[in-house]
Amino acid sequence: MCARHSVKIALVVVVCLAALSAVAGAAGTRSPEPDATSATAPLYTRVLSLDDLKGFWSVTCPVAVTSAAQLERDGFMNGLREPLRSTGSAVQAWSIVAQFTSPAGARRESSAELGQARLLGAAVARFDVPLIPNSHGYSVPSGRTSRIAIGFTEGRFQYLLEIGGVGASDAAALRARLTAAAVALYHRSQTQS
Repeated sequence: MCARHSVKIALVVVVCLAALSAVAGAAGTRSPEPDATSATAPLYTRVLSLDDLKGFWSVTCPVAVTSAAQLERDGFMNGLREPLRSTGSAVQAWSIVAQFTSPAGARRESSAELGQARLLGAAVARFDVPLIPNSHGYSVPSGRTSRIAIGFTEGRFQYLLEIGGVGASDAAALRARLTAAAVALYHRSQTQS
């Protein structure tokens, strides 16, 4: 693991713990054990790193997801959702990882994500994501903007990267940046499995 990534993990954990401590102190209660931070701590290295998605930065701690009823049929264990903001526009992005009890569960959920996009109609445009086996990339128009997403799995982990609010003039460049970020995350995930 590179030093820059270690620093990000340490900062995220410290900030999250400080925020949890402040909230618990203000409420006069202690956080329950075990907390979401300890359950999802191994996932922090499975979201985008500082420079993976050029022009975007993390605005807050990744949000821990420890219960998702709609995913439990596939063996969902826990997950993280990291919101990202663009440094130059109002475009938003997300890096999402979910851990399942089996690789089959992760693949089913990844396929379900694509299926949900297809329900939005014929306007969904698929694109190839080179260097990531069994991945899927797609764009979903919504008025004057669109959402670009890339999904893939690695072992028991399902990954979804999204950029929302993409204007037509920026779509090709942002799709290329998202693809490069997905490839970097995929290669890093292979060393962690």
